This record gives sequence, C-alpha cells and structure tokens, in this order.
Amino acid sequence: MNKIKKLGDILTLALPISAIPVILFLTNWKVLVLFAIIYGLGNLIVQILKGIFDEPRPRNTVGDHVIYVHGYSHNDGESLCSGHAMSACLPAYFCLFFIQPIWVFIPFLVLAWVCGWTRIYVKAHWFLDVFLSNLIAFNCCLLAAYIVLKFSII
Repeated sequence: MNKIKKLGDILTLALPISAIPVILFLTNWKVLVLFAIIYGLGNLIVQILKGIFDEPRPRNTVGDHVIYVHGYSHNDGESLCSGHAMSACLPAYFCLFFIQPIWVFIPFLVLAWVCGWTRIYVKAHWFLDVFLSNLIAFNCCLLAAYIVLKFSII
C-alpha cells in the first residue's frame, strides 16, 4: 500500500511540473501565467472546502483489524476534497482547454485518474472527495477559458 501511496504523491507533483514545459513549448508565457493562477485558485478552493466541511477520512478496515497506512491518521478530518486529485487533474483539463493538438491532454488525464484512484485505494479519500476535486479542477479551467474568450487575454 505504501508504494501505491507514493505513486499518488509522485503524480501529484509530476503532472503540474511536467505541464509547464508542455505549455511553454506549445503556447506562450501568458498561458503559463494563466495556468499558475488557475492552479493556485483550484488549490485554494480545495483548502477552503476542507476547512468548511472537515469530513473524516475513510478507515482502512479488514474485519475487526484496522490497518493504518504510514503517514496517515485515518481519524482526522479534511477528507473533502482531495488536494492530490485536484493538483493532478487540473493540468489535464487545462491542456484540454488550452493546448493544441487536443490529444496532449489524454496522458495527463489518464495519470490524473490513476492519482485519484490511489487516494481512494489507500483510504485517504472517499470516491466523492476525488470526484469533487475533478469537478473543481474542470470548473477552474472552464472559468479560465471563459475569461480568455470574454476578455481576449491570450
């Protein structure tokens, strides 16, 4: 289980970092600045929601035995939403909206979903936490696309 947890942790960092050269190579610096702003907004929304709802994390149980994954306290709150899943999904959706050719987003999206799955598998989050994080990431990118089209920023 620790290997799967580490995979999720790595993807959380690797996807946004690997999006930077892709954005710079296929677009321009203005799009990269927009990505940074939207990425920050998405993380801010997730942290605010975690503070408001303070949902408990799922327990990893097998029969009467409780198995704890190293590094997690399964009794603490802040389960809703998943910061890992939002951080991994936002680059994928950003590529969908702003990068041509459009297929560039597919590897990002597949890896982002793997990251979300790892969060559910190690019982760090419920499915709803990961789903809402995906929705937040998508809507942040949709907002960015609207602003770009409305104000012709890029």
